[in-house]
Amino acid sequence: MKIRFCPHALFLSLFVFNLSFAQQDLIRIQAWKTPEKIRSLFLTVTAMTADVDTTLPAPRLKPEPEYTYGEKNTLFWDGDSTQTMLSSVYPGMVIWAFEIQARYRKADRDTVLWGPVAVGDDSATFTDLPAGITIEYRLRYYAKNSQGHFGRSVWSDPEKSIQDVSAPTLVALHIQELKTSGSKRWVDKETIWLDITAFDPDSGKVEKMVLHEKGATLDHVFFHDIEKPSASIDTTIPYTMHVREHEYVTLSVRAVDVAGRESNEISIDFFWWKIEKMVCFPNPFNPASGEISTITVEEENITTARIFDPFGHLVRVLHKDASADFFEWDGKNGRGDLVSNGGYFFVVDGQPQLYCKIAVLR
Repeated sequence: MKIRFCPHALFLSLFVFNLSFAQQDLIRIQAWKTPEKIRSLFLTVTAMTADVDTTLPAPRLKPEPEYTYGEKNTLFWDGDSTQTMLSSVYPGMVIWAFEIQARYRKADRDTVLWGPVAVGDDSATFTDLPAGITIEYRLRYYAKNSQGHFGRSVWSDPEKSIQDVSAPTLVALHIQELKTSGSKRWVDKETIWLDITAFDPDSGKVEKMVLHEKGATLDHVFFHDIEKPSASIDTTIPYTMHVREHEYVTLSVRAVDVAGRESNEISIDFFWWKIEKMVCFPNPFNPASGEISTITVEEENITTARIFDPFGHLVRVLHKDASADFFEWDGKNGRGDLVSNGGYFFVVDGQPQLYCKIAVLR
């Protein structure tokens, strides 16, 4: 186990300092070379003072997140504010050094990693920390008065954090009511619902989703916070499209855990349109390039429609199941030949008021 204190380098060693409150099954390790001045202070104060001076104001660590990225964690505090608090109680008394510790329990044994920090250094970085378990951090200081007497403060209130060493995984992305025709995919409404499955396998929680909508005229990023972050997320969220109708868009989704790590990305290409009575898309279309005209009819139980040319001649009869959402026309007549350029009419069988014009442009 290694500890590195920043911003000033303190070189690693295997010096072990066993204080009077050490207990059975407790490993207490100092693992860096201590400057002789600070080492002598610790030895002297510990020998002279078994108890802390509870009249000295306690220092404060800055708040820790629930999860911290990777195998190291940097703790911060405000040394100047601590000195100001001390001076307000004991004028002329100055902080000589800080001491910080990280404590955790693993395999039924407590481990305390500790070390001094010189005045002026307001941070300390622990490295090679164990993943997936709660680590408790505390800070205190040693101060000296004008007569040369030392005092040791109480510990700060603890700050706790868990090391998250793995990124989350986005397992699945599904758009409800996504329709497919040939190479085209679309939805028929502006607000869509996304089914998302993600998990953080080892030592974290999924906290939010990042949705990236990118089209020819738009590049939009949206963040969706998970109400209750969890190691496993299976959720459905709404999303309102920002791109204009009929413009192809790529919607990409990533999961982010509470430590800020991002998952893999899943993307889906599609477009949307607002269904009215009937929509024919694309229009015009080029069947010679493999395009298919998709005709969506809002009426239920429509199964048959007809394609007519501008002179009223029947070109093709189209069929679909009653449960299907749309008809498809590949630009061919009843004999299987591609039709000529021009305008054609799609008419619902038996309902001449339900029709749309389709342009063929080869």
